[in-house]
Amino acid sequence: MIQNFKELIEKAKKNPKIVAVAAAEDEHAIQAVIEAKKLGIADFILTGDKEKIIALVEKNGGKIKDFEIIPTQSFDESAVKAAEITGSGKANAIMKGLTPSPTFLKAVLNDKGLKKEGSILSHIALMSVPGWHKMFLASDCAVNISPKVEEKKIIIRHAVEVARKLGIKKPNTALVTASEVVNPKMKDTLDVEEILKSAGEFQDVFLGGPFALDNAISEEAAVLKKVTHPGAGKADILILPDLSAANIFYKSLIFYAKAESAGIILGAKSPIILVSRSDSEESKINSIALACVVS
Repeated sequence: MIQNFKELIEKAKKNPKIVAVAAAEDEHAIQAVIEAKKLGIADFILTGDKEKIIALVEKNGGKIKDFEIIPTQSFDESAVKAAEITGSGKANAIMKGLTPSPTFLKAVLNDKGLKKEGSILSHIALMSVPGWHKMFLASDCAVNISPKVEEKKIIIRHAVEVARKLGIKKPNTALVTASEVVNPKMKDTLDVEEILKSAGEFQDVFLGGPFALDNAISEEAAVLKKVTHPGAGKADILILPDLSAANIFYKSLIFYAKAESAGIILGAKSPIILVSRSDSEESKINSIALACVVS
């Protein structure tokens, strides 16, 4: 397992990939793209308003010759073109620029885009919290509102896929709820019970739960609460019960604990980088690096 984001970036640099950016005429996206290019993480194909893209690249100290720019006339066309480029194999991952999220995802999930039959999209966050002894993954912090049992299984598989790309051969995967005890009045705990009935579907994974957050990440808390699962207190992956819990958890770490993060979406034919304008440039670059390592 990598120990920090510097190691993630170094890992990405060893095998640089190509990222297609939908509607790259966005200053925040351009800043991240220029820095990622300078670091040697990836090359980029930029779709969108060519004149605006050139102006932003020059304004932010980039070199026009470093980028392939494909002019488009609308956000729809930018998203479709970026999805087609990625789907054809010319790019390894796709990133949202100024394109509105619904427009972007519609293009990604188009039959001619990156749609993957039998799957759903899910977000995986890689977190590094100051003072905490290791990095960990959390899901789903951005996409699925109230996932059902079968959807949660896919969310688990996506997170495990990322963990293995990061060097964890048998990730400790904690199914987190508000309680470590199955409670008929708490649907999340019943979902965990149902998922564990088919634990055999998940090969080379320490899958356990329900865990409350404390005994998922703290061995001391697990001992005190007499949680005996071999993965208790050692979580590499936290599977949160729904979007509200996951998103609050994620943003609490970012803003209160000053955590460093990366986030990608899996479930399409290629990784998706869907960053928020409120994300730091550091987080955007980390997300690009993570997508390149996973692709």
